[in-house]
Amino acid sequence: MMATESSGVTLSARVILDDQDITKSPTDQRNYRIVELDNGMRCVLVHEAEARQASAALAVAAGHFHDPHHAQGLAHFLEHMLFLGTKKYPDATSYQSFISAHGGNHNAWTGTEFSNYYFTVDANYFDQALDRFMRFFHEPLFAQKWIEKELQSIESEFQLKRQDELRRLYQVHKATSNPKHPFSKFSVGNLSTLKDQPNNSLQQQLRDFFQRWYCARRMTLVLLGPQS
Repeated sequence: MMATESSGVTLSARVILDDQDITKSPTDQRNYRIVELDNGMRCVLVHEAEARQASAALAVAAGHFHDPHHAQGLAHFLEHMLFLGTKKYPDATSYQSFISAHGGNHNAWTGTEFSNYYFTVDANYFDQALDRFMRFFHEPLFAQKWIEKELQSIESEFQLKRQDELRRLYQVHKATSNPKHPFSKFSVGNLSTLKDQPNNSLQQQLRDFFQRWYCARRMTLVLLGPQS
């Protein structure tokens, strides 16, 4: 099938599984379709006719296990930075403001081998929200002024988690694990681990990580809403 999105980009998609081929609960009235876009990204489409809101979630097969040893916490820092401006929407608050203004919410998390980004918004504004959302993974700015400001947020998050007993036990587990295993890496990051390196700025490290791991074939997208 072919589709043209609001940006004018024409996409082709190969249907992997259609609704009649998917096992689901007898009480589940939603319709499903799993497709693969021509760039290799797989998408799960969920039609819920009565839904008043629509949602999207994108999983990327890149987490803190993929951090370079000289920049531990980089995957987590990248997650923060993707929200802070794109080429089409350079204002760092544009996405958050749009989602909030139209009855929605959003968040993200970084795990060991995956990172996830998601939002919910009033269904009538889903296409506009998606236009903003998808540009995180296509044209992020990584503006230097926001790198400097967001580093302070990362440091604050690190200091807060130092007081969390479960987090402290988790760190003991890491410190006593096999140092050659990526689990031993420091996942959150702080001012000591996230910094400019000789001949390699933190901004360039973000760009390199993004270019290496954030590609369509490592992504899976889920869209849910009343749209057909």
